[in-house]
Amino acid sequence: AYWWQVRARDGLEASAWSAPAIFYTKPAGVIRVPSETPTLADAIAGAVSGDTIILADGAYSGDGFRDLTLGEQTITIMSENGPAVTTIDLDGSPAEPHRAVQLHYYDLNHSDQYYATFVGMTFENGYADQGGVILGNSSIGKFENCVFRGNEAQSGGVVYGPGSQVTFEGCQFESNAATNGGVSFYTSVEFVGCQFTGNQSDNDIFASTTSATKTFRGCVLTGNIVPVAVGNALIVGGAEIEYSVIHDNQATVTYAFGALEISHSTIAYNDQGVRLAGECTANIHESVIAFNTDFGIRGYIEEFPFPPEWSSRLTLWHSALFDNTYDITSFRSEYLDT
Repeated sequence: AYWWQVRARDGLEASAWSAPAIFYTKPAGVIRVPSETPTLADAIAGAVSGDTIILADGAYSGDGFRDLTLGEQTITIMSENGPAVTTIDLDGSPAEPHRAVQLHYYDLNHSDQYYATFVGMTFENGYADQGGVILGNSSIGKFENCVFRGNEAQSGGVVYGPGSQVTFEGCQFESNAATNGGVSFYTSVEFVGCQFTGNQSDNDIFASTTSATKTFRGCVLTGNIVPVAVGNALIVGGAEIEYSVIHDNQATVTYAFGALEISHSTIAYNDQGVRLAGECTANIHESVIAFNTDFGIRGYIEEFPFPPEWSSRLTLWHSALFDNTYDITSFRSEYLDT
């Protein structure tokens, strides 16, 4: 236990000391839900940095398990035995929106970075205008071995977080939907060893501004749906794609602006392959782009009176392009290095 007192001073005189106030600290430990604490909300309220909250097997819903708010604490929230036996039904709808969690705001003027790691849970049936499961605002978060199924939003079917950085490792994304960003919108995201199946959007599955980044490492994207139109794609904006397989999607794979890096990956049997916007610089190496219904790689040529350097640029090496309707199209020769 600690106690403290305060008083005010203006340079000439000082007030009297306040009455002593007492606060308590405890060592990091384990909080079990529901055997020790009834809900996740109660456990988070009582947790300190370093604590681990363990959720027992079961199907959970209702208040205390949704619309969670994280504070100034770095904690781990995990299931006991994985997402197959631990489900949180968010039960959201347009009439009654509910998401899983709002991540803690990261204050750039604060020396500490507080964040939570979620491990081994299934989140389903969330609905919100922004972020069907996760909402961030200059926040940091991490999700490992989680399943996101049947969540929906206007923007960001799973996550919406301007200025945020959210990492997903070994997660599955199934049948999530949004008008913009069927999975993520306006969020810097890193996906490692993740699978994406049956996600839908009117415009894009992963969307961001030029300042937000998207990284895919060892991921599989298949059976996702975005109507084909200029500006629409699975991945809109800059991205880094490594050791990934993107196949059989009813969509354009990328509409890239900024920078696009693709390496050691396969892009096949999609409606359209890689599309580059004006001023995009793409580097593609040691990859296969094949059997896409329309083009394999399509660039953008800027026409007079605009400067030609506004055209897209491609460096392609040690890669195979074949059996696309057009393997490579719409590049200025001076901006094409193969």
